[in-house]
Amino acid sequence: MLVNVTWLNEDADEIKLEVSGKFEVCPHCQGRGISDPDAFSGNVDQMISDDPDFKEQYYAGHYDVACPLCNGQRVIAVVDVDALNNEEKKLYKEHLTNMAELKNMRSENLAEIMNGA
Repeated sequence: MLVNVTWLNEDADEIKLEVSGKFEVCPHCQGRGISDPDAFSGNVDQMISDDPDFKEQYYAGHYDVACPLCNGQRVIAVVDVDALNNEEKKLYKEHLTNMAELKNMRSENLAEIMNGA
């Protein structure tokens, strides 16, 4: 199986890499294929304690939705790092570094917004 990885390098050039991939259990739903609706995030315990009917329906799966990461497939395609050659590993490391930098920038921007900047 091949996996496509795309990102912008530091010169804003689009880099496309097609490498060997493999399937792994979805980290979001732990392979269940379902998850709670986003509206429940962090509130399920309170909702269960407030409403016995909700508790029964919740544990019966009435509110389950397809996992947003794997779309209910229970697995996701990931890069098979062990199958990469040296050049692919170098490029993939660049991709991971780029993704980490973007995540940090988003976190900083969110913190600034929350602090009124």
